[in-house]
Amino acid sequence: MVTARFQELDPLDARVRMAPFIFTGRILKPEGSTVAQVAGQAGVGVVRVDAVLRSPAVLGQLEGRSITLRFADGKPTKPGTRAMFFASSWVYAEGLAVVEVGRAAVPKDIRQTRALITAAELRVSDEPLLQRLRQALLVVTGRVELTRQPPVDESHARSEHDPLWQIAEIAVERTEKGALREPRLEVSFPSSLDEYWLDVAKLVPGQKGIFILHKEANKKRTKFPAPAPALMPAHPPSGQ
Repeated sequence: MVTARFQELDPLDARVRMAPFIFTGRILKPEGSTVAQVAGQAGVGVVRVDAVLRSPAVLGQLEGRSITLRFADGKPTKPGTRAMFFASSWVYAEGLAVVEVGRAAVPKDIRQTRALITAAELRVSDEPLLQRLRQALLVVTGRVELTRQPPVDESHARSEHDPLWQIAEIAVERTEKGALREPRLEVSFPSSLDEYWLDVAKLVPGQKGIFILHKEANKKRTKFPAPAPALMPAHPPSGQ
């Protein structure tokens, strides 16, 4: 069931969200730099990278290299200090300079810690989906049977961002969240390709997947009231 994934994030996730660089290392110099651009700045030192647990692939091999680190306030900077550093990007020139956003003891099992970080990366990447699932009124698995144009409501003024509303009929196979009495469901969606509506799902007959349904998409519906029925897919269904 999709609802089984409505989970809260692990504390490690917050650090992964902030730190594209996670590595174990040892402080070589509490003052110094491998990057001329930041040389002489206060709170900047040189750290030797022992093991990389997370890093942008574009930077290549970092293990064994000396890099520049702007130390977090209040953290020890004594030469020889070993730790697992969480850092954000700063400068990439003749050397690499990063900014410390967290620190922890060097883990005993690097392989296990790397696996935990990878799992946290996956959870963080799922955050937008989890948020949409929590906010949804109804989540169903099904198939779009047909789409049609509703009667035109002449009471609403035309706009360059006119949504060009359509209604889709979905044959529901399973309800993942919410309550549904009938095996068929009608939803409104904007067929317009105007940039204002590009982030809202466009449905077509034969489309299959999990449909995450809201009363409005990013508050846009309050400006452009949709025809009945009330529900509206905020994003393309997964598993199309």
